[in-house]
Amino acid sequence: MATVTKSIGATGRDYTTIDSWESFLDDASEGYADGDDALGQCYADSDFDGNAGFTLNGGGTIGLDSRTLSAAPGERHDGTANSGVRILRDTDAASGYVTSYISYTQIDSLEYDANEKRVLIVLWCRSEHTGAQRMLIHGARTGGGNNATKGVYCSQKKTWICNNIVYNFVHDQDNGADAMMMGLHENQNDVTSICNNTVYGVVGTESTGRALVGIKITNGGGWQRTQNNISMGTVYTGSADPPAVTPIDFTSGGTADKNMSSDDTARGTTNYRNETAADIFVSVAGGAEDLMLKSGTDAIGNGNDLGTSFSIYGNPSPSAGPWEHATDITGRDRDAEGDTWDLGAAQFVESTTAGSTQPILMLANTAL
Repeated sequence: MATVTKSIGATGRDYTTIDSWESFLDDASEGYADGDDALGQCYADSDFDGNAGFTLNGGGTIGLDSRTLSAAPGERHDGTANSGVRILRDTDAASGYVTSYISYTQIDSLEYDANEKRVLIVLWCRSEHTGAQRMLIHGARTGGGNNATKGVYCSQKKTWICNNIVYNFVHDQDNGADAMMMGLHENQNDVTSICNNTVYGVVGTESTGRALVGIKITNGGGWQRTQNNISMGTVYTGSADPPAVTPIDFTSGGTADKNMSSDDTARGTTNYRNETAADIFVSVAGGAEDLMLKSGTDAIGNGNDLGTSFSIYGNPSPSAGPWEHATDITGRDRDAEGDTWDLGAAQFVESTTAGSTQPILMLANTAL
């Protein structure tokens, strides 16, 4: 069937907000029909509101095959802050998630700037067959209480977190014993993948409760894949009640390989451990982070080829639909270019070490 594309932005677009685009996904008068793919393309006319959050939950009644929320071509970030379509937070209220709450949905190529504000979950994949790719998420502070603050959280089966950059997550208040902060969290088995992500700077400055984690994998098993990720800069700088500090934490099971960490937690047989972030990334300077790869690092050319046909026991990941893993956060198609796959979200290109063109997707919001 057809792909129905709508523009979202402040100036001369089909819709002015993401919520308004989502609310019409079941409206035949907008051109939607059974079996269509809905594509919402955001424009950087102005920042989108990141305070209240939003939920992608439409199109089920009319029978859409899929829904994708992305930045329009030419409007996508390049892997560095404030370089494309941005969702901006300016309140410390911990609520306000972006949530995908209906199957066959992806959020892609958007920047979420938490703006040093408190938040619980930035992006929540809360239904099967949902995923986040090429997202740039940064600047979160702990939400408080016994809660876990997370950049991307997948709580259902058949989900994927791939080609994203998450950085500058700081736990800066004395919270309850179960408080946690983590960049990415995959919490299901059964055709789940967390691949080619870059996480840097999950930091605790005050008593942080239970844990600081760059990438957390729980409820793992043979149907779960964790490959080609980089997680570094997970540290506790406080003086009392230190939490568990783990760049990559595998609570149970899963198949992990070709990951890189700044300690010895990168699980698998051919991983890269005890690496130094300043040797891997173009810049880790606060406020000027550029997490593209430096020339000559172990991350270059040492990843597994996940390709457009990557599957787990014959089941495609991402789920069958208008999505694939081969395109990195800068918009480079690793397969089309004949690349040997690198670790992390951004494929290294000698002539353009920093500042590229990237795509990303996003899901919706709901309360915990």
